[in-house]
Amino acid sequence: MTNTARKGGFARFMANATLVMMVLAPTVTASVWIFFDALPPDTFVPLGLDYDPTQVGVGARLVGFLVMMVPTAIGLYGLAHLRRTFLESAAGVPFSQPSVDGFRHFAWAVLFYVISVPIMKAALSVVLSFHFPPGQRVLAIQLSSHDVVGLFLAGLLVAVGHLFAQARAIAEENASFV
Repeated sequence: MTNTARKGGFARFMANATLVMMVLAPTVTASVWIFFDALPPDTFVPLGLDYDPTQVGVGARLVGFLVMMVPTAIGLYGLAHLRRTFLESAAGVPFSQPSVDGFRHFAWAVLFYVISVPIMKAALSVVLSFHFPPGQRVLAIQLSSHDVVGLFLAGLLVAVGHLFAQARAIAEENASFV
């Protein structure tokens, strides 16, 4: 088996893995809210909440699902573009315009995803404590070192995507010389 065939096979594997993730992400998000009563009581403790799942009504669950779907949707957008990158690579054109554009869209989606997660957690703290009496409702805003590392890595991906685009432009310019 040639090195190129192995790379194409791995790219096809990764394209399929992104597709699986695109199915699993919204399924897991929906499952959290469908089976909310079955979650361990300490699931949302990191949000600063001590709650009784039986007190969270259907409306709050629907709002919670919608809040969680925002980062999930951003992730799905990024995965769809990353899949395009892997499919192009599997087809033997890893630095094609669609491949580079796909990676750049993925990188930006990762950045927006990382930014959206702390916002989603803050919104969930409000949604899950809304049934509490006034004065006991919670708005928990948290930033951790994981968020900072995530921002750095997302910025790194955006920078790499920019470098890929520049390299592609230079390669096209060089190819146009006789």
